Amino acid sequence: MRGWLSAFLVFLVALMAGPAMAQQKIALVIGISDYKVGGKLPQTLIDAGKVSASLTEVGFSTTTLVKPNLSKAELEDALLAFSEKAERADVAVLYFAGHGMQYADDNWLIPASADLRSEAHIRLQGVPLADVVELMKPARFKIIILDACRNNPFVLRWGATRSAGEGLGRMIAAAIPTGSLVAFSAAAGQKVPDNGVYADALARWIKAEGIELRQLFDRVRRDVQQKTPTAAPEYTTKYDGLFSFTAGHTADPAALAPDQMAQARISELEQRLAELEKQLRAAPPTTGAASSTVINALVESGIAAYRREDYDAAADSWRTACEGGHAIGCATLASLYELGHGVEPDDKEARRLYSKACSAGSDVSCAGLGAMYESGRGGAQDFDEARRLYQKTCTTDETSGCVYLGRLYLTGVSVAQDLSQAKMLFEMSCNDETVLGCAGLGSLYASGAGATQDFAEALRLFEKACEGGNVSGCAGLANLYVDGLGLEKDLPEARRLYEASCEAGEPTACVLLGDLLREGQSFTQDYPQALRLYQKACDWGIPTGCTNTAGMYLNGFGVTQDYAHASIFYDRACGGGEMMACIMSGDLRLDQGGPGDRDGALQLYRQACEAGEEDGCTRLREAEKTP
Repeated sequence: MRGWLSAFLVFLVALMAGPAMAQQKIALVIGISDYKVGGKLPQTLIDAGKVSASLTEVGFSTTTLVKPNLSKAELEDALLAFSEKAERADVAVLYFAGHGMQYADDNWLIPASADLRSEAHIRLQGVPLADVVELMKPARFKIIILDACRNNPFVLRWGATRSAGEGLGRMIAAAIPTGSLVAFSAAAGQKVPDNGVYADALARWIKAEGIELRQLFDRVRRDVQQKTPTAAPEYTTKYDGLFSFTAGHTADPAALAPDQMAQARISELEQRLAELEKQLRAAPPTTGAASSTVINALVESGIAAYRREDYDAAADSWRTACEGGHAIGCATLASLYELGHGVEPDDKEARRLYSKACSAGSDVSCAGLGAMYESGRGGAQDFDEARRLYQKTCTTDETSGCVYLGRLYLTGVSVAQDLSQAKMLFEMSCNDETVLGCAGLGSLYASGAGATQDFAEALRLFEKACEGGNVSGCAGLANLYVDGLGLEKDLPEARRLYEASCEAGEPTACVLLGDLLREGQSFTQDYPQALRLYQKACDWGIPTGCTNTAGMYLNGFGVTQDYAHASIFYDRACGGGEMMACIMSGDLRLDQGGPGDRDGALQLYRQACEAGEEDGCTRLREAEKTP
């Protein structure tokens, strides 16, 4: 029998709005204003501050170097320090606000100390963009933003014939490494005023939930041109898949549906919408001075529009109902802001609307608000407040928060772990037709955790959840088909269910499907496809996906053997709490094929040992004996 049963519990936790494993995201923001030649750029320091604040807000570890008279030595030191961090980073962002220029088929960053009396001085006093790109290469995903297309004071001192030009030069994709974007605040050769318009737009869109990077810079260009019609910001890309500042990089376009980063939450929110609809039918809320008949009709009209995927109409109806004081109108509108359906995705606005609806008496909204507190979406992460809201909305009459509260007891987050309590809460929600609760209860019966192992009952619950549209239930059902537990073994049917669940945003289904394809059970062995699935799950925050990806690179399955990449993915799994991955990463650091970092290896072994992993303690003792 495969070892999926205990892993499914981890999968259940990941499904129900739990916090995702964080990617290591770093940024260096530079602002220079007081140039030795050419006077001052009063806006650059302000611009750098705004961009730095936005990057920090969306989870980047940001180094902000805002210094009016930054010298070349200081600029180079900052870039070198940043490149060292980039070696272990998933995402690295460089934003530069100051003077830049094109010369000899490259773009150059100009420090404040530059005194460019002729073209020859550029090579000695400037920093070529090609060198910056090279320094950032180790990062898995790289973004360079040059807000430096200003009037150039230097070229005015030189003769008419020169190889240096105004503005910055366009970069072709061949000049940048794979996994990169380079953006400019103006078109090639164009100069723009030092008015802060580009930075304002950039800082705004960085914080927008789930906006893909190319789309983000398209929106920046649109906003800039509305205020400065002659400006035409450009960008050059060379990367596969999709990227969002708020969520990171996903390696394959199929990993993100048109709803972008919110896709993985659609199943949960659809269930919440069904709960809201049921609540509306049972007891339409009062709406104050407004006509309850009209407002309730608006909510129902919005639901009908949502069902036919007319999200703009749904948003309009629910917004009007919300403004009229209707709690469920506010709650349903909040779900649209979570998904970006009919509105720009905005978790802060979703949290505000859930809070408003919760205060007005919508228990389902309190549960949704609790999920946002737990995950940290739209504001501060607060497990205690999440638990309080779940408890408030988990009663025998209203079970909307029971399934989320059950997950806390399952994992021991903010409460003492209690599997029997988790089972009772899942039962309450499942009996109230909350299919997510049925999936959770099925996992307990399948694994024998908190319940007597009963595959027939697990099958019944998984089928109920899957038929109700819950991808967790479909994945659980697939697990039973793989091993023939409670029903006849059927690998093709398991594969079909895994594929559907993975496509719908269930990352652990991607891992389990990858296992089938890697092992070649009843199918042609397909290492490249297995690797793609593992990496997709890793990008979605599943440590097992990262560990399996690392193993593929370590062994050269479906990819060229690459110890450095294996180490990166083991580190990501280790950061997600998988202690054996910490040990494997430590082994690679001590192995000649790895990065060669004895101190780092000792730290990883110690981390695993302190977490109770005996192999980590053994490795630590052995490594400490070796000089």
